[in-house]
Amino acid sequence: MSEQAQEIEILVKIGQKFYEGKLHVQKVGEPAKIPSNIKPPVFPENLSELVTVSDMITNWEIRPRAFLQPSTFAELSKIVREYNGSYVSAGRASHFTIPK
Repeated sequence: MSEQAQEIEILVKIGQKFYEGKLHVQKVGEPAKIPSNIKPPVFPENLSELVTVSDMITNWEIRPRAFLQPSTFAELSKIVREYNGSYVSAGRASHFTIPK
């Protein structure tokens, strides 16, 4: 696929997100607005200090800040599964993902 065709495909996907109401026009310098019906996952205080939660438009990405002990990993994994999420094994880029 040519570079131009890839760019067109990306623009079509962005257009579909606007049509579905998942993206909204935002002025430069204006803070991002998260729809009130989309809430990030909630973790207990002991776990929330160990992870970073990022909004990735279609899902939440949960990345450990440091190596997790097996018991901590299991506890975090259990909570992620409750949100219908999963673990993505990718070496140093491994993370949990939870669909919105």
